[in-house]
Amino acid sequence: MRFFLALSLGALAGCPAPVSETPDRDAGFVPVDAGCPVRCPAGQELCGCECVYVESDREHCGTCDNACEPGGNDNHVGWTCNQGECSCNTQDEPSLCDGSETSTCCNDRFLGVACFDLTSSLDHCGECSNTCDQFVLHPPKGESNPGVSDHCESSVCVCGDLDHACGGTLQSTCCMDDVGGTADPATARCANLLSGGSETETNENDCGDCNIKCPADVGAPNGDRCRNGQCVCGPGTPEVPAVPCPAGQICCGTGDVAACAPVGSCG
Repeated sequence: MRFFLALSLGALAGCPAPVSETPDRDAGFVPVDAGCPVRCPAGQELCGCECVYVESDREHCGTCDNACEPGGNDNHVGWTCNQGECSCNTQDEPSLCDGSETSTCCNDRFLGVACFDLTSSLDHCGECSNTCDQFVLHPPKGESNPGVSDHCESSVCVCGDLDHACGGTLQSTCCMDDVGGTADPATARCANLLSGGSETETNENDCGDCNIKCPADVGAPNGDRCRNGQCVCGPGTPEVPAVPCPAGQICCGTGDVAACAPVGSCG
């Protein structure tokens, strides 16, 4: 009995320690940290403790931790993962933005997700969804002109040939003259629709809206001056208030001696 036990202990003492085999990737196994055993099916990659399709996974596109994120000032190239590359759409053929300011992925209100030039895009000026197309040459009846800007230039929304946008308020509205049915950028101004003037002019050419003039001459149809967005006639005293002339009357005289009178009665 002692001989058998000694022989058994001797045999054990001469055996090498067991070897832990780690199957390779070709066998469908991936070596992982202890406590996170994962076998990834063919066509998937192990990212952390998760098996993912790197050909289509938005958080691990093409390789682990390569996330496809929305565009903007951070200039990402796409929102979705298509064939292992960040894409700006979900079609079979990826639309690839290069991530620069002139090729950034944005979600457009009309076109959907696509690449845009942030230096000149009306709807994505300087950053995604920053729109500049708020100028209206002839707004619908009863609606005012929002008048902020009319185009994007060097990533900045501007009004006509000005180097800036207007405030989009009654005191600062983007206005331009109508030349043959087209807005003339050379005449751009930030108009004060309450007074009719602008930030650089004291005329009364934009009263209540762009290009509504209050002519300072005898026979003005509504009035010869702009007050609170209306062309009015009269000195504005308790005896002769400044009001728009009613239908069938015109403003006779100018300034403090002006008064509304029937058409044809001005001396």
